[in-house]
Amino acid sequence: YKEKRDSIGKMTVTPSLIQKAEDLVNKLKSCDTTQYYANMKPEEGKSDVCNELAILFEHDGVEYKAMLDKIEVNHVDKYIQPLDWKTSYDVAEPKYNYLKFGYYLQASLYDYALEQWAKENGMQNYEIKPMTYIFCDTSGFADPVVLTLNEHDISAGWNGFKIRGYEYRGLRDIMNDIAWHVESGI
Repeated sequence: YKEKRDSIGKMTVTPSLIQKAEDLVNKLKSCDTTQYYANMKPEEGKSDVCNELAILFEHDGVEYKAMLDKIEVNHVDKYIQPLDWKTSYDVAEPKYNYLKFGYYLQASLYDYALEQWAKENGMQNYEIKPMTYIFCDTSGFADPVVLTLNEHDISAGWNGFKIRGYEYRGLRDIMNDIAWHVESGI
């Protein structure tokens, strides 16, 4: 029984799946649009690169955790650039996936988390650049696609926005709802 319970949510990794993942990584490292991000290395005294940076923070009495795939901290130009990898069988319309899967909420949450992290680490004067998403084709046919957000995207994700008559709730309202539910116990 314990073995069954321990295997819940896990999958067997086959040699062909490992090969597929290695091929995808090699494509990211060699593709003109993604090689900079995939091959990013820290430079002594100039920049740091953090992979899978976990940031714990609090907002309105609620604890949150942001797990950033990668960040570049540039100490010369004083900026922090977050990067997130996304896998999909369809990378032709990254902005569609951005809306469909709520990545605008993730981008705003990570932006807020990075602001807190920067203050805690003496980098409050560094610019937090908007999220860059890299969409990787899991079928292996299409080249990866880079979607670089701007300040308007981060603000819209925080405040909410409307597109073609459909209203997307912002992170601020959702976090307020979460705080209310935590406080009220409902």
